[in-house]
Amino acid sequence: MIGRRAMLLAGAAIVCTSCGAADSLPTTPTLTVTSITLTASATTLTVEDVTSVTATVTYSDGTTATVSPTWASSNTSVATVTTSGTVTALAVGTTTITATLGGQTGSVVITVTEVVSLLSISVSADATSLTVGETATVTATATYSDDTTVTISPAWGSSE
Repeated sequence: MIGRRAMLLAGAAIVCTSCGAADSLPTTPTLTVTSITLTASATTLTVEDVTSVTATVTYSDGTTATVSPTWASSNTSVATVTTSGTVTALAVGTTTITATLGGQTGSVVITVTEVVSLLSISVSADATSLTVGETATVTATATYSDDTTVTISPAWGSSE
């Protein structure tokens, strides 16, 4: 019985080695990542805005592909980035969003600005009392939370 096992094992070894070596199998060339380019749908956001960033790699053979890299934000108090590349603005400032894959890194700068809101509208006229047939110029000025003022053109109306 021991002799048969040895013969079967030896036969199996002969079969394996006589089938061909692994180096005779076709090989696939190895592609390496040569660069990563990031594209953001917006790079200037206001607090609470959301934007998406996509990463496109270029491989050593010149082909490109959209990929899912490892994402990071250089200043997570300004903006965070999810594993899918969604950036959420949290506070006024600047952060760099970075994507890494295959030893290559790409980045995009995101700037977060304050939300500007309308504080008031003031109305002035070059005349406050008119007689029939006279005209007056009325101006409306908007004041915003960032201390800017702008002359605006609202929809005008009168009470009489």
